[in-house]
Amino acid sequence: MVQPGEACDDGNADGDDGCLPTCELGMGAPLDPLVLPKPAQADDLRCMAPLPGWFLDASAMIVGRALTDFGPEGQTASQLFEVSLPGGDDPAFWDITEWAGEHGRAPLQAQGVQGHVVVAGMIDTETQEPGSGGHLWLTSVGGDGSTEWSLEFPELPIAVTDMHWTGGDIALVGNHAAGEAGAWVLRFDGAGALMWQHDAPVGVGWSVRYRGVAIEDNSGMIYAVGERHADDASSDQVFLEALTPAGLVLWEATLPSPTHAHALPSDVTVTGQTALAVAMTQSDGDVPEDSVLGYAKFAAADGAQQWWMEWAPPDGWAIHAGPVDAEPFGGMFIGAGEHEGDEARTRVFRIDEDGAVLWTTKRPGGDVRDLLFFGPPERVYALTKDAILPFASW
Repeated sequence: MVQPGEACDDGNADGDDGCLPTCELGMGAPLDPLVLPKPAQADDLRCMAPLPGWFLDASAMIVGRALTDFGPEGQTASQLFEVSLPGGDDPAFWDITEWAGEHGRAPLQAQGVQGHVVVAGMIDTETQEPGSGGHLWLTSVGGDGSTEWSLEFPELPIAVTDMHWTGGDIALVGNHAAGEAGAWVLRFDGAGALMWQHDAPVGVGWSVRYRGVAIEDNSGMIYAVGERHADDASSDQVFLEALTPAGLVLWEATLPSPTHAHALPSDVTVTGQTALAVAMTQSDGDVPEDSVLGYAKFAAADGAQQWWMEWAPPDGWAIHAGPVDAEPFGGMFIGAGEHEGDEARTRVFRIDEDGAVLWTTKRPGGDVRDLLFFGPPERVYALTKDAILPFASW
């Protein structure tokens, strides 16, 4: 029970709940979930993008969500809406709801820069065209709710797994929308025109599936991460590659987990300008029921491994790595979901440049689908399928 003069109090039962023994909020303290509008047809939250200080020095966020049974034949629709920070809004400032004629439409990834947001998603054609899966859709939205451009790419059967946009060109990675062989890195210009696409390497007995992508602001280099998957499901190794702005492979690296048969990367970010930070789920079974978190740092110049760390929940829950974001001093933030039977919770980490855990906080929730560190005020936001969960960062 919180007493007068206390900011928090849980009896000190948990050392990773953000409440200090002095009953003060510590680094990584969980804050109240954002207040979000929830229409009757609301389905899972899918992505979020920051608008830091874009209007009268106040920050905002554009959120992507799916709406079920929206079209005349029950199609899924894409809803983008804007809420203010730090608390959120209901109703939202504005929303854009679209479906794709006879097909469904779902947002998957979003990135925001200087009052504008690019969203990548998929046009779902599976119902009308069995075996097709769907194809890529890109749109650009202003902070005022205006649609700046919206494009479909029927020739690109891609389910996007990650996207990075720094205000210029757009990089994204994805895998075949129908689950067939095929994975790609793609670069688009700021108006949504495809500049080039790069096919993932494939060999006898193995293939690559992409999970994360990052662009280095100054050089325009693109870094993609995924797993090199054995066809017999005996192993998964981290696959990391660097591509020049023209789409040429500068280097690639395949790295096994030091301790587990399977290392499934979830994301990559450029940190400290000269390094790449990667998070992954590690396990010995092909289904990660007894999984632990892995996180590693690599040199951006050649992919050389600098360190590789592991972390497991003290109470033995399985952990699933999620998205990452750069930490201001060369480290990384990681969002993860923890599972034990039918129970689930969310955990966020702040890792320093040497791989040490500066803080980690758990709270009720589930797997993290998107993660952002920005301000003002500076906070870490973790998006699950049901909520956006803020954490104090200092």
